Amino acid sequence: MKIKGKTVLPPKPVTVTIARVGSESIDFVCGAVLDFSEFQRVCPPPVIPFVQEVGKPGYHDMNDKTYLAALDKHSTLNTTYLILASLAGSDIEWTMVDMNDPSTWDNYEAELAEFFTNAEIATIVRGVMDANLPNKSRSFEALGNSQPPQQGAEVQSTSQKAEQDSTPSGKPAKD
Repeated sequence: MKIKGKTVLPPKPVTVTIARVGSESIDFVCGAVLDFSEFQRVCPPPVIPFVQEVGKPGYHDMNDKTYLAALDKHSTLNTTYLILASLAGSDIEWTMVDMNDPSTWDNYEAELAEFFTNAEIATIVRGVMDANLPNKSRSFEALGNSQPPQQGAEVQSTSQKAEQDSTPSGKPAKD
């Protein structure tokens, strides 16, 4: 694909390094997930129930509690799939997760917790999100800038610099 004559490239992977004292650091490669067809194959979306009452036209009941619960579960599985698929470039050999069985996907957290602290797991997941969601740092990198603007950097304000003596109606701005 090209946009304005320029070839569009997929986002670069984000590498998250977990440093360990006295042993090798552990690198997680978090890639952008561009294809969810495998997710859709393994975990199809729930079907909205169709209600047909005698003498009335039928309708899809989007407020059905069973449907809403299934939709919520599907959304959670979608996020979990994103995390697992993003980490695929890290060559993790899961013992409690089977990518063909969505009922095992939530086990990734427990399996990571056997070897990593909560803060380290949060750092890994943050790397997944950085690889898959636009953010300022990635935008500056894509534009060829080495660093995003520093926090606290002066920002040009368009707001009024001095107090008004009166309002457009002519009444005093302060009493």
